[in-house]
Amino acid sequence: MLGNDIVDIHFCEPPMHRNVRYLDRVCSPKEADAVRRSGDSVRALASIWAAKEAAFKFFSKQLTLQHFVPNQFEVQFENTSGTGTEQKVSILYDGLKTEAAIFSAENWVHAITTSPAMEIDWQVREIDKCFFGSRKASNESEAVRYLTRSLLDKLGLQDVSLRFNGRIPKLESENTDDFPKFVSLSHHGKYAAVALGWPAHLASPPSTSCRNFVESRPPEAVCFTCTA
Repeated sequence: MLGNDIVDIHFCEPPMHRNVRYLDRVCSPKEADAVRRSGDSVRALASIWAAKEAAFKFFSKQLTLQHFVPNQFEVQFENTSGTGTEQKVSILYDGLKTEAAIFSAENWVHAITTSPAMEIDWQVREIDKCFFGSRKASNESEAVRYLTRSLLDKLGLQDVSLRFNGRIPKLESENTDDFPKFVSLSHHGKYAAVALGWPAHLASPPSTSCRNFVESRPPEAVCFTCTA
């Protein structure tokens, strides 16, 4: 299973993280205290929110959750200062626990939650830049679908297509069984993100052209592979 969430940092700027009612509504007491004590409260709040949302997507695929209630998910991590580019956290929900990786850039925070032993490829890009050239996406959903197509092409998976079961995305191919078994899409503010996942016992992606790779453009466009 796989869940991801992208948060545009600008949406978490003051006074949001200083609003007691807002923090109490979306955070546990420990989380709210960590935000207030953090050296970068904006990024700490963005990281907590992204982890909660990613966990909701992860658990909802197993438990068919209908509504996202942020304070039902508790994020546990040692450092909310936002000084590193990657953090590992745990998220608790109704007696269940999952792990997440949180990646940070100057203007966004991206969280990915997976089952154990999962190989992940992900990409973040500005919505206005999801289409290259002069074409622009008509809406956020179109942008993130194109971003998925872009990442699949980078991995040499031109025969794999994105489909939807209701609102749940999935990947299909009539020509190969060697493709990601899980996909998660997200968008927020100026940014879109996609994460693809392979169970570790399956073969590695057919192309490694996107692994540990930062595109030759500003940090708003990032492509990366990690193993959960």
